[in-house]
Amino acid sequence: MSLIILILLSMFCLMWYSYTSKSIPFNCYIFVLIYGFSAALGVVWTLFLGLDTLPFGVGAGVNTGDHVEALLAFLLAMLGYLAGFKTLHRQEPPRHFVTNVNRRKSYRVTGAAGTLFIHLSLLISAIAFYASYPDGGLYSRSEYLPNDINRTLKSASQIMIFISVLLLMTKKGHKISKIIWVIIIGCLFIGSASRSVLLVSAGYVFAKISRNELTLKNSAVISIITIFAIVLVVDFRGQSPHGLAHYSLFEIDHGSLEAVTYVVNYLSSFSYGLTATLVSEIAYTESFFWIAVDPRPGFMTAWPNISELTRLNRFAPYNAISELYCMGAHYLILYFYLAGVISGLSTSASHRNHFFKIIITSVIFLFIIFSLQYNLRPATRYIYLELALCVAFFGWNNVRLVTLLPRKHDEFLKKGMG
Repeated sequence: MSLIILILLSMFCLMWYSYTSKSIPFNCYIFVLIYGFSAALGVVWTLFLGLDTLPFGVGAGVNTGDHVEALLAFLLAMLGYLAGFKTLHRQEPPRHFVTNVNRRKSYRVTGAAGTLFIHLSLLISAIAFYASYPDGGLYSRSEYLPNDINRTLKSASQIMIFISVLLLMTKKGHKISKIIWVIIIGCLFIGSASRSVLLVSAGYVFAKISRNELTLKNSAVISIITIFAIVLVVDFRGQSPHGLAHYSLFEIDHGSLEAVTYVVNYLSSFSYGLTATLVSEIAYTESFFWIAVDPRPGFMTAWPNISELTRLNRFAPYNAISELYCMGAHYLILYFYLAGVISGLSTSASHRNHFFKIIITSVIFLFIIFSLQYNLRPATRYIYLELALCVAFFGWNNVRLVTLLPRKHDEFLKKGMG
């Protein structure tokens, strides 16, 4: 027990350091915060309070040794990510304000063109998400995990929905279009009964944070609606047919306060409970690991053959942190160190570009969630995506630099000769 307390104190020290240090930006702090609180709340619920209401057999039969190993895995992940992030991250340089600026040329997509782009992105992502579920409907779907579900299309559409909602909410005005799109996307999630409904509220909250407009008033309603939807999705995902509307009717017929406790426990403790369960029960091989980190598309690897083997049961896949800890502490530390290095590099690159900063923050947030609740392979996809975006951004900046410098140099010479 003393070792558990020591690890928890170390986690709180890391969270406090990342919160108070001026050299730790939001993109790193949010990782340390989510991982730290997930582990702390998890051990409180499952060990100190002894509550065993985690779903799908998660947390059953976990002993004190499993808790120690799970907490150690979380602590090592936090240390590795923090060390990697600080390796290449550079603080945002002070801004120099210039009064004489030629504003005739702009590389930002604003006004009607920007609004049209956001609406088009939302339309494409909504259609793609709907198409990813072969038996999905506006009301319900028959299977929890259809055999022919298009996972790549689903993941891509989820990213697009999150970023599109975030961009739409950062624009001032457009209240009617915002309401319409929230209703449309909400209907999609009603039919699919997906936890992706979190993307709408997360995008909204991130947008308000980026504009320093986050208040209790403008976040309370959407947070309450989202929590209610998550309660239904988690509590009744074993019932068929699947869909928020069907779950709501089932709750009316069989409602109880236990559902609330069940879901609060799930949201705060599931990732930790899953890790504590898997440290002793996971069946994992080195070949699974190399397939998980293979950058090639899934159909070019053996992933379709092993995806069903990397699950605790039908409703609970292995999570990335458990798969890495199973391979060894050095795998875990190195993986999250490299993830931190890439996040630090991309965060540094985004200092001068608000649009790129939003995208990078979104990808890092999705990586955090996927590494806690999903397999190593989908979590690693977001690291590769972040790296690709960072390379693309550096390439774009270099092209602009090569194009603009000679022009500026010529203008300078002409002014000097004049």
